[in-house]
Amino acid sequence: AGNYYQTKALRGSFSVGFSYFLPTLGSLNVDVVHSRFMDEEKNFLSLMYNKTFGGVLNFFLNFTKNFGKDNTYSFFVGVNLYPKVDYTVFSMYRNILSSRSQLFQLSKIPPIGEGYGYRMSLERTSSGDAINPYIQYRSRYGVVEAEGYFRDCYERSRVTYSGAIAYVDGTLGITRPVVDSFGLLRVGDVENVTVSLNGQPIGKTNRKGFIFLPELSSYYDNIITVNDKEISLEYNIPKKEIAVSPWFKSGFCLDFSVQRVYRYSGYFIAYYLDTGEKKPLEFYEFTIENLQEMPKSKKNCITLYEKRQEKEIKAQTGKAGEFYLEGLRPGTYKIRIDIDGKTIHTKLELKDKGELVNDLGIILIPIER
Repeated sequence: AGNYYQTKALRGSFSVGFSYFLPTLGSLNVDVVHSRFMDEEKNFLSLMYNKTFGGVLNFFLNFTKNFGKDNTYSFFVGVNLYPKVDYTVFSMYRNILSSRSQLFQLSKIPPIGEGYGYRMSLERTSSGDAINPYIQYRSRYGVVEAEGYFRDCYERSRVTYSGAIAYVDGTLGITRPVVDSFGLLRVGDVENVTVSLNGQPIGKTNRKGFIFLPELSSYYDNIITVNDKEISLEYNIPKKEIAVSPWFKSGFCLDFSVQRVYRYSGYFIAYYLDTGEKKPLEFYEFTIENLQEMPKSKKNCITLYEKRQEKEIKAQTGKAGEFYLEGLRPGTYKIRIDIDGKTIHTKLELKDKGELVNDLGIILIPIER
């Protein structure tokens, strides 16, 4: 109602504004407003200045003054310092209607995934001093926050926990709050692999190779990346990055198909039973019967790469009868090889010795002439 009658009493007004910007000098804005009412005239002046130094320091100043019966003014000046990514140091002095205050604040922005953030504010005013600490810790099992406010004889504090229970394709887990969409990611059976969302680390896989992703955005491309540098050379990584766009409030399971690749080397030596002669089988082709089943992903999990199961694998020996195999899981396999016009059937035991290439040594193939 006050604004209505004041508008009715306004007889005229005009304003003038000026803006100036140069990267080396900063930005300056000046505004002047003149208003004429039936019984008085009012003038308003606003001055704002802002300058950034080297991308790590920002200085700002604001001054306003009312000319008239009130004849009041307000003034504040401050700086923002960015010593490193996610860290901010803020300091400001204010004088509003003759009420003065100083504010100092140190803060760290919490990550979207696992990690912590905090804010420590110190304020001094004419009525007393205040301290306002705040900390947030984001784990794979939820978010814990603690905050306090202390001013003279007044104290207030709180501690809260927030989280979610998610269920995807037979896997139940406790995770951080789900605001939009979420997903369950599998990186083989590899533990402690960092997973990033849109370039920001969001957490590490558990001992079974799983990680929940509760911060996905629906209908937008979410770039999910696994850090292949944290995965041993024993594993095959078909793809380390993918973009997913889930529905609103939906969940899904995604398998990066990271599987351990077993590698073997050894020497095939023909052993003639009648004479006891041993002869390296150089440049012979042999066939391995592969009857083992490949490990399968969860029933409803999206698999990025499905390796074809070959029932028979052909390989060849080299000089001195040396051979090299990969992609077969440890176990006993049937092999056949043509030697001196005869097809020899024997067994080959592939052992996992924990080596990058498991050395099987000399494999004797008994032959009766």
